Amino acid sequence: MRHTLCLLLALCIGAPHMLPAQDVDNAVVKIFVTSAPVPVWQPWIPNQPEESSGTGFIIAGKRILTNAHVVNFATLIQVKRAGETKRVTARLEHVSHQADLAVLAVDDTTFFSGTAALEIGELPAVQQQVTIIGFPSGGDEISYSSGIVSRIEVQTYSHSGESLLAVQVDAPVNPGNSGGPAVSEGKVVGMAMMSSQSLQNTNYLIPSLLIRHFLVDMRDGRVDGFPNLPIGAQYLENPMQREYLGLPPDGDLGILVADIPFLENHSSQLQRGDIILAIDGHAVHSNGKVELRPKTLVSSSHLLNMFQAGDLAQLTVLRNGREVKLRETLPVPVPLVPARSFSRTPPYIIVAGLVFIQHNRALYEGWQNYDAPAYHQRHDWKHRTEQVRDIVVLSRVLAHERNAGYANTWLSVTHVNGTAVKSFIHFVELVDASSRWLRITFDDNSQYVIDKNIAGKVNQKVLEMYGIPGDRSKSL
Repeated sequence: MRHTLCLLLALCIGAPHMLPAQDVDNAVVKIFVTSAPVPVWQPWIPNQPEESSGTGFIIAGKRILTNAHVVNFATLIQVKRAGETKRVTARLEHVSHQADLAVLAVDDTTFFSGTAALEIGELPAVQQQVTIIGFPSGGDEISYSSGIVSRIEVQTYSHSGESLLAVQVDAPVNPGNSGGPAVSEGKVVGMAMMSSQSLQNTNYLIPSLLIRHFLVDMRDGRVDGFPNLPIGAQYLENPMQREYLGLPPDGDLGILVADIPFLENHSSQLQRGDIILAIDGHAVHSNGKVELRPKTLVSSSHLLNMFQAGDLAQLTVLRNGREVKLRETLPVPVPLVPARSFSRTPPYIIVAGLVFIQHNRALYEGWQNYDAPAYHQRHDWKHRTEQVRDIVVLSRVLAHERNAGYANTWLSVTHVNGTAVKSFIHFVELVDASSRWLRITFDDNSQYVIDKNIAGKVNQKVLEMYGIPGDRSKSL
């Protein structure tokens, strides 16, 4: 069964808290955000300010940790401590949209007077009680709720679409507390993140392991993200295939390296046909999972995610019937189709009423009748090459008599006047450099031809017809 996950601009779950109440009150803050989200399908529309709130908590270094989605597209961030009325301006210092985490700085250091930073603890155990603290909607005061850890596994994060470790908690939920700490035995074991729309009392925390990874990652002033192996792997659960490959038919170890696509600045020691048996001494099961704890299996991707970008991981592989030890550099895969366009207007250009945009996952997630997962798989990082850096999509046609007949949208651009398109920027360069005729070829081999001698006039009329500001016809 497929379950739909939603973000909560406040989540409230919990269990008996272990910190003194006063310490908790001082460490957990309410976050007020004014934001201007960009509509990905119509990025030229002037952003309308929206107001929302969330939760954060004070960490070492007089910083505040919260969810990235709480402060996404923020134009103003303010914070307030429990029991106080004064709001203080904060600013975004570091963000991992990948893991839905953000660190805020407050220049007015008196804000932290009398506070103690919350310590990041270990990953909680299944059936462990936690207290989730925050500011749920319906009131201004701090709130505590009880919850039980029911499951720990890799989940798709709603904010980024990335697959990362998450802690499932069964508890009642009150909107208004995203970014609130989940506390057990006096330490933070997770952060409230998202909730299931289809399952009752099912909510998810960002585990402390990922929080600590993010805090280490940002120490050099740059957030690189969570690394992984740039390979296409095949599970080896079928006994016939296992026997053919020289593995015990009834065994339960090993995954096959089926593909090693190009990835920027990465040279893999792995070869197609290698069978990965272990990562840093952790056995890899035939279903691609490793043991997180006794009798608790999670995707091997989590084990790789716990390295920092550029770290070396030791792999044990079976190659031509012999075990081989490899030291593999772990990059952060850069997708051909970015998961989202965060905190910025997606690059787009309007040519004779045709809207071309740099493709990102948020575009097709709003396209109800499209097979988004299949499309994303087809245009994933596996197909990123030195020649192709990103994808340009015809997202819509702003109708005009001179572009009549050009109705098909959601097409990927492959060529302009016979030249292969490498990226959105390259596409714009080819459009600008063309003479009278602009011949655009798409991935289904169809072509649209535009007369550049009249394209400017068509654009001017289209912008007037649809109320698009003239300075928004191109955003690079």
